Amino acid sequence: MVYISVETNLKVWANIRWDSRWTSIDAIIKNYRVIILALNDLIEDGGERAVDAKGLIVLIEQPMFVVTLFILYKLLGPIKILSDKLKGFT
Repeated sequence: MVYISVETNLKVWANIRWDSRWTSIDAIIKNYRVIILALNDLIEDGGERAVDAKGLIVLIEQPMFVVTLFILYKLLGPIKILSDKLKGFT
């Protein structure tokens, strides 16, 4: 088993906070390799979680997922900046 340092923790996507969406996507991008390794470890271990891990790894390795991830990152970035600025006015 190979351990790689994690850039940031994965974040929960809050329904009412736009900046949380950007933070969640940022965490996935920064930890993409580690996520793939963790899912492969779960697959190797077997069991019920291996089935879920196989499904997830198939989805997140698709080019469309990666492209969509980066498009959302670029689109939500300015919204996060605006949200952070507006929080300063309260």
